[in-house]
Amino acid sequence: MFELDLRLDNDTPFAELSKMFPDVKFYRWCNSSVDYLVFYGSDYQLNKVEEALPSVVESLNSRILHKARENDRLDVMVACRCTVDNSTIRMIEANKCLWQAPVSYLEGKENVTMSCVDEGECRTAVDLLSEHGEVQLVKKKRIDPGMLQESYLIPLSTLFEDLTLKQLKSLRTAIENDFFSEPKKVTIEDLASIIGVSKSTVQEHLSKGIMKIFKSMEPYINMMISIKETSR
Repeated sequence: MFELDLRLDNDTPFAELSKMFPDVKFYRWCNSSVDYLVFYGSDYQLNKVEEALPSVVESLNSRILHKARENDRLDVMVACRCTVDNSTIRMIEANKCLWQAPVSYLEGKENVTMSCVDEGECRTAVDLLSEHGEVQLVKKKRIDPGMLQESYLIPLSTLFEDLTLKQLKSLRTAIENDFFSEPKKVTIEDLASIIGVSKSTVQEHLSKGIMKIFKSMEPYINMMISIKETSR
């Protein structure tokens, strides 16, 4: 199998939204029922995004299901109206390929990772994408089909790419020694002795590591909350 990282410049609705607000980074998940969007930017930028969203949603003949604003983040759930004419992920699916969530948008570009069984399917999908705009191949690699299960869970890179090696090792040592069990099997002083650093250092590694992991999980947590709330 092959995995391709693509950077797309096209006229699909969400890509056009990114061109309107190039400094706002946002992510998109889609399950063919709901498009879930998470925007990050300043108050001013997010105000402008909120003003522009209704026209974008209207162009899709869709409606906003949920909207929430907190600090520098705007969460929006939209009824999915994706087709092969207005959505690159539907174009990818139409050519027997898989796309990896989330798709990201920044500076008017759409960034998507897709997987396909053979190079012929890759070329067919890329050809269709090219009919709607420019396609830049950022990276291409062979993958084991067994790696797909990681892609359709939360990707490891999403969870851990911002953590330093020392933070990762401190977390591993804490887990291995049941520091997070209730009651704790070891103290922070014990961990410091095992790792060979000061108490304050191991505390810093653990707190920063945990904070980064939960920050990266935030979009998924928000999505699950929205799903549970709407299913009541």
